Amino acid sequence: MNSVLRKVTSLGAAAIALSAVLGFASPHDEQVQVAFKMDYYDVAGETWPEVWSSIQAGLKREKDLQGRYEGLTSYSIKLEPEALVANNTCSSKTAAIAVNLVVKVPRLTTRNLKQGQECWAFYDRSLSDHEEWHVQIAIHDMQALQAKIRSSPNISCEEIVGMVKQDFQKMVDEQNDYDAITNHGLQQWRAYGLDKPKESDYDAEVRNRCFG
Repeated sequence: MNSVLRKVTSLGAAAIALSAVLGFASPHDEQVQVAFKMDYYDVAGETWPEVWSSIQAGLKREKDLQGRYEGLTSYSIKLEPEALVANNTCSSKTAAIAVNLVVKVPRLTTRNLKQGQECWAFYDRSLSDHEEWHVQIAIHDMQALQAKIRSSPNISCEEIVGMVKQDFQKMVDEQNDYDAITNHGLQQWRAYGLDKPKESDYDAEVRNRCFG
């Protein structure tokens, strides 16, 4: 049972708690403004095969999932204050990066899954782990951009706008590279530099039983 978890486009794609997003920055990092929203599509079933079928039905029902992607995180950035940017009077002291993240993932509505609870838990955790990396990449790269702007006192507003566009594209490229390395989460262990999953015998058994 293969699973394509997501695809990064120019607007991006994660399942991650807000605390993890905001907690990623160290005290010494340049802070960026983060707007975060969780969105869900409901799935149900009494067994894991039924839940999986419900997920597949959701992919066809939810137009933004394009019938293919089980998790979708849209990300975009904006240079603020907008008034100063519009007037071409922003500076390295005033320019601020705002990041908007919207995460869409399946939500299990069945309260007591009779069979397959382990499969769902493994699937949900794996999806979250993969998508969290995408969010961290976005936040980390935009923090680096914010720091670069702050450390360039003589840069013009026009140059700042160009820098933002260039670094955003670099971030998108990094997201795509990450997806290529992990095969969209199917080989998530590669993100940790591993050749195979580093997991307990129990997790390995669940993986093989539920996903083959």
